[in-house]
Amino acid sequence: MKHYDYIISGSGAAGLSLLMRLMQNKAFDTKNILVVDKAPKNQNDHTWCFWEQNPGLFEPVVFHQWQQVYFYSNHYSSLVDLAPYYYKMIRSIDFYNHVLQEAEKHSNIIFTYGNVEATGNDGDKGLVIVDGERYTADYVFNSILFAKPVIPANKYYLLQHFKGFMIETKEPVFNPLEATLMDFRVSQHHGTTFVYVL
Repeated sequence: MKHYDYIISGSGAAGLSLLMRLMQNKAFDTKNILVVDKAPKNQNDHTWCFWEQNPGLFEPVVFHQWQQVYFYSNHYSSLVDLAPYYYKMIRSIDFYNHVLQEAEKHSNIIFTYGNVEATGNDGDKGLVIVDGERYTADYVFNSILFAKPVIPANKYYLLQHFKGFMIETKEPVFNPLEATLMDFRVSQHHGTTFVYVL
């Protein structure tokens, strides 16, 4: 059984953001860190947006940012100035590549790929099982959802999901300095629904 100081189970936004923060702190330069996931991240499979006032840790991979956004409903519309904030967008492939390139500079960081079967405890240590092989660590950070949570029938819950499309037009149609953050002028038949244009 291999032992590490830290195991990060899941190499998506949460896991790689944590790894990037650890790499920024010299105290972790001597710690053995294992990152496990089912496969290397080599596709642009997500787009992430967030609010930020100043340049941040992931500024090198910000694909686009806006400081003016439209809000629309059937009875209201406004172009909102977000200053001092920016609404920033990162493409996942740029994020993955950025963090992985930084990780290559650290010999104490190891990536292992395979089916992450479980996380748990082994005595006073954290445990991760990948393809039947057991790995332990002083600390395990897991962002992999192994089973869909059971939601009691008598409880209210929200289902939030997004679907995105990249479109190209023959002629310029959109102002790249302005985004539509929420456009509620679409059917609300199935619940709260809005459209983004970034």
